[in-house]
Amino acid sequence: VQTCALPIYLSVISYDNQNHRRKICKLLLLFNIATLVCKSEKQYRFPFDIYKNEKWDIEHITSITDTIPKQKNSWLNDAKVFIDVSKEDGKKLKNRADTCDCEDDVEFEVLFKDIVKHFNSYLEDEDINDISNLALLDSETNRGYKNAVFPLKRKTIIDREKKGTFIPICTKNVFLKYFSSYPPKISFWTQEDRDNYYKDLAKVLEDYIEKDI
Repeated sequence: VQTCALPIYLSVISYDNQNHRRKICKLLLLFNIATLVCKSEKQYRFPFDIYKNEKWDIEHITSITDTIPKQKNSWLNDAKVFIDVSKEDGKKLKNRADTCDCEDDVEFEVLFKDIVKHFNSYLEDEDINDISNLALLDSETNRGYKNAVFPLKRKTIIDREKKGTFIPICTKNVFLKYFSSYPPKISFWTQEDRDNYYKDLAKVLEDYIEKDI
């Protein structure tokens, strides 16, 4: 993200690099712990016991297009209800989604990519593997919604937390639109959200990362 003054270390690590993923996971864990420490209130404590007993994934906040959903009808039915028909491309996209023949692999793939593009339309930075597009999430939740669009991820995370699933605070802040200006674009992860998230991550971690690495 070019607009943020960040430690060099944060700006060069990428999910696309297999060797970086373990480091990213540790950074995101530290981000969550340090965020709670910064609150300096006794009721906020990181549940290390829950974290230790769960399996965790690095979650892409925005939708990605490198894996075509296997359950095509299910994915499309979940995604199309969130299409913003007030946007210029929204009505046509919704009509295409309503009439799509999911048995036609080519038609579905084109539509799938166009829907992902629709939900990523407020992003300027195309690097989906930058840490500004990554969050920590339990594997069951992450793998349960199968590369869903942002608003479905948001709904799923809120629903699972209501049922008692532990959602790390920084991940929850992302999907509750903590980094948005008012009024927030609830169904979209915007460039402003992403930049603000990145700035917060850098600010929280600046005391833990050597800037000249």
